[in-house]
Amino acid sequence: MREPRGPGKPRRLRGYDFASCGEYFVTVVTRDRGEVLGRVEGATVRLFPAGEAVRDAWTDLPRRFPFLRLDEFVVMPNHIHGILVLVPSDERALDQPAVRPGRVHLDIVLQVFKSISTIEVNRVLGRTGVHLWQRGYYEHIVGDDRALERIRGDISGNPEAWPGDPYNPEAGLPRRQA
Repeated sequence: MREPRGPGKPRRLRGYDFASCGEYFVTVVTRDRGEVLGRVEGATVRLFPAGEAVRDAWTDLPRRFPFLRLDEFVVMPNHIHGILVLVPSDERALDQPAVRPGRVHLDIVLQVFKSISTIEVNRVLGRTGVHLWQRGYYEHIVGDDRALERIRGDISGNPEAWPGDPYNPEAGLPRRQA
């Protein structure tokens, strides 16, 4: 994982094309780390209606972006971890009106996810104009199959690791930067 971003540090790997095909591990954190998405009970996350709306917005992304495939993901009380896979375009996807032929940029996918999930969570909670997510997100380029398997394990084990998770406000740990 990269060092947390500080003032003046670039958010992205300089010179890398985030529209390149490949696997990307991402984390998106709720504003002020509010635990509005669910709660962890034992090793299971029990999603609140807001968390269900976030899960649904995430699983709907490939319908909006035909060149996107979802891999392992988990919605936690105040964040989501997931692996997004940008795949080569194929002829079947070219007739989809929602996406112009060509490449999809990771930043656009996450902007759409954050926007749609915020709208849906606000609808579910009967509110308007409230920001769900903090600015930005964490991304990591998955380097190889070994790294992919390790990250998948980290994601699937995240609920069990919640007591010591840096995103858990009750853990008493230094806050992780996203």
